[in-house]
Amino acid sequence: MLTTGALEELRSGWKLRREVTHGSNRYDFRLTRAGRVYWVEVKSVTWVEDGIGLFPDAPTARGVRHVESLAALAAEPGVETLVLFVVQRGDAREVRPGAAVDPAFATALAGARRAGVRLRAAVFRFDSAAQARFVRVVPVLPAAAGNGDGLP
Repeated sequence: MLTTGALEELRSGWKLRREVTHGSNRYDFRLTRAGRVYWVEVKSVTWVEDGIGLFPDAPTARGVRHVESLAALAAEPGVETLVLFVVQRGDAREVRPGAAVDPAFATALAGARRAGVRLRAAVFRFDSAAQARFVRVVPVLPAAAGNGDGLP
């Protein structure tokens, strides 16, 4: 996904490293190009209700920590940050935070978005050989009204 060009902001010329530690956090990917750094954290979405992919499906203190640390990194010059939701169900039309399950994650995600962390989601189909095939990009939207997460 990161190297296929499916996400416009990551097309061409990025050098990719997996599982990179920065400070006390380990991120899924670090991409570099011409003095710029792009930190990427991937979250897997398997819970879908009525076409809405929801993350997380259980409380995730680690996920909150990752999102908050990406928000802090987003303020650094020459640094880009991204939370990429990989949706493993073809019936998802969008992704939202699962605020009813983990309000702390929804709040952290809202703060990260305000801090400049990009939020993207993409649906993938997995074949019998566990190969992921990109299907489409879907929007990351606020939690449903009434969940109190404050996501803009």
